[in-house]
Amino acid sequence: MRAFREKHPEQSELTAAVIVALSLAEALHEAQKALQELDETLYETIQELLELLEHPESSATLPEQPASDAI
Repeated sequence: MRAFREKHPEQSELTAAVIVALSLAEALHEAQKALQELDETLYETIQELLELLEHPESSATLPEQPASDAI
C-alpha cells in the first residue's frame, strides 16, 4: 500500500486500500488457477502411471537414462 501511495500521492488512503485489495485478490485468483492446473496435471500423470502398472505389456519402451558422466 505504501508503494501505491508513493506513486499516487493524490489518491486517498481508501482508494489505495481498495486498489491493493483488488491486486491481492487478482494474485490469489491467479495462484488458485495455477494450482488447479498443476493438480489436474498431477492427476493425469498418476492415472497414466497406474495404467502402466496395471498393464505393463501395453506400454512402449522407456527412454534410456543418460550416462552418469553426462551431467
